[in-house]
Amino acid sequence: MESQLKEFFDQSEPEEKEFEKILIKFMTTSPTFTYSIFQKYVKAFCEDKIKELLPFDLSKLQDISDENLVILKEIVLTFGKLSSQEKKEAIRFLDKIT
Repeated sequence: MESQLKEFFDQSEPEEKEFEKILIKFMTTSPTFTYSIFQKYVKAFCEDKIKELLPFDLSKLQDISDENLVILKEIVLTFGKLSSQEKKEAIRFLDKIT
């Protein structure tokens, strides 16, 4: 999958390539999250919300961003600000509800 993602970014604009490294990292550490990003992107293309699938353009994702991505961003930013103990409590809580 990593090679396909690299190939995908080979066709993207230089300003989009800066996100290649973190998306590859997300792909290995958070595959469901990464899948959901590309699923939304491709779905938007299929629904004619994006005119061209390639080159990859992150600004197109901003245009189709949904509540789930906003929630994910909020929790990541909040989690980064938590103390070590609060992070452990948050993880325990999330383990209980998922």
